[in-house]
Amino acid sequence: MDTLSYPKQTKARKEHRCDFCGERISIGESYEKSTYTYDGHVYDWKAHNYCSKLASRLNLYADADEGVSMDILWKLFMKNMIIF
Repeated sequence: MDTLSYPKQTKARKEHRCDFCGERISIGESYEKSTYTYDGHVYDWKAHNYCSKLASRLNLYADADEGVSMDILWKLFMKNMIIF
């Protein structure tokens, strides 16, 4: 996985879905967006700020050579039961 655009704060101009939790990112809401390439495909990763903070706190990005997913985040969350 290669990074084309590092995570940056973006304000939603249209509705999106968080790639971690699957919930809605509303119009006007600030979220984190980054762009990656994997196996020849380019994709954007969009995440709520709190989901991204949770992933960082769980050190999810440390070994993310093949990406991260909602499943991985949820399993680590349940294992560690971290409350913000």
